[in-house]
Amino acid sequence: SQVLYTFSTFPMKIVLATGIYPPDIGGPATYVRALVEELTKRGMHVTVVTYGKPGTGTQKPGTGMVVVRRSGGPLLRWWRYTRALRTHATDADIVLAFSLVSSGVPLWMTHLKKPKKILRLGGDFLWERYTDCGGMKGLREFYKGFSFQFLALRKWLRPLLLQFDHVVFSTQLQKEVYEGYYKSLPPHS
Repeated sequence: SQVLYTFSTFPMKIVLATGIYPPDIGGPATYVRALVEELTKRGMHVTVVTYGKPGTGTQKPGTGMVVVRRSGGPLLRWWRYTRALRTHATDADIVLAFSLVSSGVPLWMTHLKKPKKILRLGGDFLWERYTDCGGMKGLREFYKGFSFQFLALRKWLRPLLLQFDHVVFSTQLQKEVYEGYYKSLPPHS
């Protein structure tokens, strides 16, 4: 959010692209809801694009809410999210994404030029999939592994990272790991 304050010299249109938002529960949903409240207090026009059941998102006055259905598998879901971003983010000043894959892939697919694109990485997609399947290595140890599948996925994620004007890491450890394994990162903090 500190990165946003450097841009906030006038009322801006900000799109928050997230995978979850209340009534869904989880860290990103809570974080984004608090950010919506703070940015709207500061006079920003905020639109939230998220996945869920249409009509279920909690909305604050002055906030646009766009809910994209999760059904149909990742390609159809990303296509719908891409359409929502093209509709609501083309004239935005900033698009702040909260996931490299669930919102980062659709943002990459939009090929938007105007808005500044910022990624807030709260986790690591590859490592989270690994631990979901029972993996026990920590983030740093996981990245030291060199399986073919991991290298291919990392190569696929690189262009997603490079589309952003700035990346905000939630931990120093994650920042160091990415600096070591992803060459040519965008500006980051």
